[in-house]
Amino acid sequence: MLDNFLAVATSIIVFALFQVANTPMPRGDRSVGYSFLLILLCLLFVICSGLLAVTLAWHKRFGGPHSNIVWQNTAIASGWLALSLATLAGVAFLVEWHAGDFPVTLRWLSQTQVFVWLPALFLFPVFWQVNFGRPDQSLPPLMRLLTGAGFLISIGMCCMLLWGWWHMTVQRHSEMANRIFERNEKRFNENLQFIAEQPDDGPLVNLLSLAGKFQEREVRDAAVAKIKTNPDWEQELIQLLTNSSFQSEVYDFMDGNLVDHPNDFVGPMKTSLKRTAEAIQLEISNSSHLQPWSMEHFGIERCLRAIDQQFVHLPKAEFREEVQAIQRALQRSDTAKVPRFSTLIAVDTWLQVHP
Repeated sequence: MLDNFLAVATSIIVFALFQVANTPMPRGDRSVGYSFLLILLCLLFVICSGLLAVTLAWHKRFGGPHSNIVWQNTAIASGWLALSLATLAGVAFLVEWHAGDFPVTLRWLSQTQVFVWLPALFLFPVFWQVNFGRPDQSLPPLMRLLTGAGFLISIGMCCMLLWGWWHMTVQRHSEMANRIFERNEKRFNENLQFIAEQPDDGPLVNLLSLAGKFQEREVRDAAVAKIKTNPDWEQELIQLLTNSSFQSEVYDFMDGNLVDHPNDFVGPMKTSLKRTAEAIQLEISNSSHLQPWSMEHFGIERCLRAIDQQFVHLPKAEFREEVQAIQRALQRSDTAKVPRFSTLIAVDTWLQVHP
């Protein structure tokens, strides 16, 4: 009784899918209701056909008297899963189709109403077995032919779906990689062109960030070469450290590029660190929304690396007091709005390494 009820319910749902899927999608707000009804019918089909498969397996409706129960249940479960995927794909590709994503055979099958005749290949043998057969009796040749054909077509459609999904995924990843490559290539060429257009006696601040250690080697070498064409490049760097707000750009340059006269930079570096500590205190006092990364724009980590690279061999180059001022500024906790800044980790580590 339950077998017949589920088989009839599944047949009715398939007929409803046929009616709805072949109805042109309305425009405007009605399209939402149309889509919802289509999704609901697909969900009901999966549920009813699944319950029907479980009932058939429970009552041992398929297989002869000597069939293996494990293989029988595995075949029923596999057939239901393949049929469900094939039916849903047939409905989806009839309503909407994007050329190039999946094999065109799936579109052709959907236009033949595969979501109607494919379930019928399974439902006819089910009706026959439930009403005229016996649990220990094998299906007659015609019914076995129908179920076998339905199973093979369902498996074939599932394989095409899997291939289409793999092809679409690979294609999208390839397109994304190409876009990233083109964007990086464009930026690379623009940076080289920008460096070449700078006059030899122009302001160095325009080139300092392009000379950082994390730039492409060609861009970095071109920027460094252009900077050093200015005979007073070191003096201009010192002026930027001492009297401007561009000390972070100088840190970019000095993190990986050695200066010729490091002794001349000790005093300006200390001055810039003091000014940075004051700027941090001012920003914390005036900001209402701080995040752990809020202080990274000061370039403190790059500055600490530059100190280790440029001044480690100078006996009188002592920066601990200035770095401690930075630490105190970052540790201010007089208001609840101040989080623990990520830059503070680098400062604490540097002070531990340089007692």
